[in-house]
Amino acid sequence: MSPRSLIVPLFVALAATTSAARAEGPAVGVQAGTLGLGVSLTLDLTETLNVRGLINGASTDYDDDASGIDYAFDLDLASYGAMLDWHVFGGGFRVSAGAFINDNEISGVGFPQPGSVVEIGDVLFDADDIDRTEASLGFDDFAPYVGIGWGNAVGPGKRFGVTFDLGVYLQGAPQASFRAFASPSAPAGAQALLDAEVAREQAEIQNDLDDFEFYPVLSLGLSYKF
Repeated sequence: MSPRSLIVPLFVALAATTSAARAEGPAVGVQAGTLGLGVSLTLDLTETLNVRGLINGASTDYDDDASGIDYAFDLDLASYGAMLDWHVFGGGFRVSAGAFINDNEISGVGFPQPGSVVEIGDVLFDADDIDRTEASLGFDDFAPYVGIGWGNAVGPGKRFGVTFDLGVYLQGAPQASFRAFASPSAPAGAQALLDAEVAREQAEIQNDLDDFEFYPVLSLGLSYKF
């Protein structure tokens, strides 16, 4: 069974087993942070332990240039999962742990700057010999989460509350993909040379990315208890 098929049934099972015993009503929330914009549902298990389901997402685009190539990138954030919140001292402070389906991705397409010299790997190419380049950055599909936070959405008292989360995704090293395509007018053998240098470039990029196994999570939100 894949991790993707476990998250939602786990949350539903926890919700079902505690629905009859809850002293407080459920709470819904909205949040914004490094995972994008999101919504949440919180249920209490005990006086100090809650279960929380979250869905986050956002999409944006931005431009950049590197080595004589103009890139247009798309950043897509998408994640959903469940976590347990332990209110250690019975108040707002909590320690959280859980797991998410992580569909965050960055992709981009690049076109050589006219008249420029493009460096790929250890070789300089004439811009007219390259049609385009494509790059992407992906992450592990399954990301455990650990962190701390503040706010008990289903605690006694006020219906409205403020929530704060600070933690990390254990997402593994990002996986880079880089491709380059020779233009129709390029000399014979240009694509083979591009492929060899792209492989060299991708290996160097991947080596730089291997240290980024953790993704910082910071969010601020509002909650409402029914």
